[in-house]
Amino acid sequence: MVIQGYPDPGEGLRLHLNENTGGCSPRVIEALRRLTPTDISTYPSYTDLVLACAKHFDVDPEWVLLTNGAIWQVYHLTGGLPVVIDLALEANLLSDETVAQKANQLFYLTRESLKRRQIDELWKAKRATSPKSLSEVLVSESVADAIRKELRRRTGHNIDGQEIVRLLRETVLRPECLG
Repeated sequence: MVIQGYPDPGEGLRLHLNENTGGCSPRVIEALRRLTPTDISTYPSYTDLVLACAKHFDVDPEWVLLTNGAIWQVYHLTGGLPVVIDLALEANLLSDETVAQKANQLFYLTRESLKRRQIDELWKAKRATSPKSLSEVLVSESVADAIRKELRRRTGHNIDGQEIVRLLRETVLRPECLG
């Protein structure tokens, strides 16, 4: 048997990933019977899932790691209303990156790194340089004033700072980057 993308399994039964030759337990079958079409057609709220996991395991929900095993994502949750969810780290073990690059990404999840709170620094750096943060800086009064002065120096034209902010928002920055 040849399956594209997989090595030839050879003769006999081969268990792979989460395959189970014993079938589902009766409890799983009963739980599946209770599901509605809506239950299986939508994902649960990520925030609700993280908070439920944090409560169940009695850990701080600020740092909860949920993964499918292949794509590791670490989110930082900032409390308040609404809860702010920021992707702090993503490591795709199936990507074309080298093993060393993947190991460097996953290093933040090691005991040594967590003890030094390096993941906090990674999150702060990602948050500070996120498209939204950079967009906020670009449309700030001080940057608009610097652009106004530079445009006047280069072209002799004096443009209003508010007009510069409007042009940046409408013609330069992507809408999804604006808060």
